[in-house]
Amino acid sequence: MLVCGSIKNYRLANIFKLKINKAYMMLGIIKQNFKHLTVSTFVLLYTSMVRSYLDYCSSVWAPHKKGDTEALEKVQIIDTKILPALKQLPYSERLKACQIPTLHCRRIMSRIRGNMTETYKIMTGKYLGCVAHSLIKEEIYVTTACML
Repeated sequence: MLVCGSIKNYRLANIFKLKINKAYMMLGIIKQNFKHLTVSTFVLLYTSMVRSYLDYCSSVWAPHKKGDTEALEKVQIIDTKILPALKQLPYSERLKACQIPTLHCRRIMSRIRGNMTETYKIMTGKYLGCVAHSLIKEEIYVTTACML
């Protein structure tokens, strides 16, 4: 993401703003170069050019502040207004017409997929024995501590 020495100069909020600005730049490129978009063309362009910046490393810097999640959703709200046929519809209807989930929903689903992948690796022995054993010990401790 960033080169070694420059990471100290950036806070997470700055990196977050850079990613949102890059997504807006990509949206500008789409607006400038594609005047007559169909829904399917828009979805293809949006998912490959804009959403990739919003999803980049989202499991690491997943926004937990309300303002951050609203800033992310605002990008998608503006993006879906590009289509003239859908411009007058509410945001939820535009998402249904494009068959695009909200970004918040995508982040939740990626966490669930990550947890399922880790569970599969532990259960099938894909981890080294000592790592899997320590993970299982932690799980036993956590579940018994929650039951008390």
